[in-house]
Amino acid sequence: ALPICDFERIVPIIRAAAAKLGREVYILGDLQGPKFRCGTVQGEAVELVVGETVEMALMQSDADLTVPGRITLADTTEQNAMLRGLEVGMDVLLNDGFLAMKVTERVSPDTVRCQITIGGPLKSRKGINVPDLQIDCAALTAKDRDDAAYLIDKVDYMAVSFVQKGGDIQELIDIMDAKGMPKEQRPLIIPKIEKPAALKNIDEILALSGGLMVARGDLGVELGLHRVPFAQKFLVRKCNEEGVSYDVVRWMGDIFVDGSSRSSCASRACAAGSFTRTRAPRSSTWSSFSRWSTSTTPR
Repeated sequence: ALPICDFERIVPIIRAAAAKLGREVYILGDLQGPKFRCGTVQGEAVELVVGETVEMALMQSDADLTVPGRITLADTTEQNAMLRGLEVGMDVLLNDGFLAMKVTERVSPDTVRCQITIGGPLKSRKGINVPDLQIDCAALTAKDRDDAAYLIDKVDYMAVSFVQKGGDIQELIDIMDAKGMPKEQRPLIIPKIEKPAALKNIDEILALSGGLMVARGDLGVELGLHRVPFAQKFLVRKCNEEGVSYDVVRWMGDIFVDGSSRSSCASRACAAGSFTRTRAPRSSTWSSFSRWSTSTTPR
């Protein structure tokens, strides 16, 4: 992410270079969305052992570290909503699904007990995913709102993370409305589809969007890698029906590294891109090693 000072310096350079070369170059602003991560662990890592029971709770103080038998999370609005939404039987994935546990008991509004189902070392600040939970929180954090207000008259596209429903897109539209920005001057909104809930609500999401990103790596963690090709084809078909663009993010991250069956699933998921038609109005090409769009054609 660029600091504002760099952004203000670089954007005019991009615009000037594009004008000089007679090329159309489009800039995408990426709102990071809420983050769900475990807190700092005591030591280098905490070993999670299959079959053992652990508590997952909000931190009571800065000294309330993740230790054997207890996983703590920073007390944010989003993480509070996630913990309160957990139900017995739900799977909780850690570290991009390389670790997993199942909720077995509700202890208090902000504490649950879980049984480890996939073990291994848990390090500080690793991500948390709950595939079966539509988390009751806004897609835009306070920082996202500030970033959006700053960016909307400077970029051509605005990507929104953690989209679960149409209301998440409406939050950004409301910011544009509040600034009195004419509709024809607004950046196109591009939701990142990385949550299963977004698949269920895709019609209401597309109705308010200018396209979408198929975030295959994140979606693979939530859905399971073996389902990614089918989700991708479903989303591409929806975009073609609506006549809007889609960006298929090819990078699948570290899922290739462990040498397990996950890697072969990932290979099949990535191979889907070779036989799925990935062109539509305003579609874009993505590098396998970067999430920056290298070419795009506007509506």
